[in-house]
This record gives sequence, structure tokens and C-alpha cells, in this order.
Amino acid sequence: MQMQYNQANGLYECVWQTYHTGNGGHNLNVHAEAVDRQGGQEIARYPSDAGAWVEVNNPWVNSYIDKGQGLEGFGGLEVKLSQDSNSWKQGTGFPIWLGLQLEAPQYWANGQLQFNCWRIDDQGTIFQDDNPTLTITQEVFDKLFDGGGNARELKCIYVPTPT
Repeated sequence: MQMQYNQANGLYECVWQTYHTGNGGHNLNVHAEAVDRQGGQEIARYPSDAGAWVEVNNPWVNSYIDKGQGLEGFGGLEVKLSQDSNSWKQGTGFPIWLGLQLEAPQYWANGQLQFNCWRIDDQGTIFQDDNPTLTITQEVFDKLFDGGGNARELKCIYVPTPT
């Protein structure tokens, strides 16, 4: 990643898109070089290497089936995202921002599963929306974090289609 000079604070900075990495600990290594020039000619380089251990904790999305006896995870669900024609499948990272829309299919698995709700839990349900299209509003965004820097899971829940 290239660093850019920020004139406002006098620092070189870059943005690391953490949604590509997954949650957990990561070692960031930084390499920088200062160059002395004289008359347009490089006369010396001064390399510097440093590292930092960081903890990534982003909200994540998983899909579940509710058979009345608790939730059972399942994969392969494709959720449409409002950015271009992108979609999400379990295990694929994407950024969550205000205004993002996630659209879950009404039916899945050849019609055997029916959308039930989007849900965020933390020692009980703290958010639920029964519409298959969920817009990330400030309320939803705030509930995806616990206030202590820890992220929560956004659950996309299906139930067996009544026969």
C-alpha cells in the first residue's frame, strides 16, 4: 500500500481495508526510506522497518436456518449489495457503511428455505428486521458495535418453507 503525505498533520498515512483480512490479530510491517539528494543526485538512503500488532474486529454476516431448535449455519447464500452488481457469499468480506443495502433472496435452496429476518444479538436480540432488503442506517450501524470496540454478527435467518 502506498502512503500519502497528509499536509494537515504532517504525517504519511494510508488506509488498510481490513474487511479483506478477516477478524483477529495481524502483524503490520512498514518499510520506509529517507533519501538524501544533492544536486538532483541520490547520495544516500536510510531504510527503516517497523511492525505493529493490531486486532481487527469488523462486523460480519452469516446465514442461518431456524428450525425451531436454535440456529444452524449454512453456506452458499448470495446476498445482493447495493454497490454495483456485487454480491456477498459467506466467507467474502465487504465493507459495511451507512446507506449500504443488503438484499437477501425471499426463497433459497430451490424454494425449500424462506427468508425470515435480519438479526443482531448480544445476550438477546437487540435488532430485528423482517424485510429481505436491509439498509444500514445509523441505528443498525451502531448496533453492529458494542460500544467497547467489539463488532457483532449480522444474521440472515431463513426458516423451512411451509409445505
